[in-house]
Amino acid sequence: VYSCLFIQSDCSLISPLCFFFLMIRRPPRSTLSSSSAASDVYKRQVSTQSTGDPEPIAMSGPQKYQKVMTQPINLIFRFLQNKQRIQIWLYENTELRLEGRIIGFDEYMNLVLDDAEEVSKKKDTRKELGRILLKGDNITLMMPCA
Repeated sequence: VYSCLFIQSDCSLISPLCFFFLMIRRPPRSTLSSSSAASDVYKRQVSTQSTGDPEPIAMSGPQKYQKVMTQPINLIFRFLQNKQRIQIWLYENTELRLEGRIIGFDEYMNLVLDDAEEVSKKKDTRKELGRILLKGDNITLMMPCA
């Protein structure tokens, strides 16, 4: 932004005094280049090898390993890619659990489960549900089935 200010001196002479303002703007959050504090942490981390083990940090003396944080969305995506059967604990409903394979999800952690089953811990029964949409608000825990 460029601004000019005209000042009148004692001699009735008007002299311009100009200012240049540099405005720096963050990119919108919807772009891939934007980042939150949490995503900055992930970007600065050491990459892992194909085995999943963290790479050693280059130091003299004994080798030290840096732990790498896993984003929740990456874990859900891994369940989806591996077509792994998972168990989901429901929010404020400790006696019921869901099992199935994730075939889709979104940023709200809404899940589409295929071959879903409702597992009752109290009655020790299973009820087949087929393909369902589970709202993310209902999820307390997700883990691979044993």
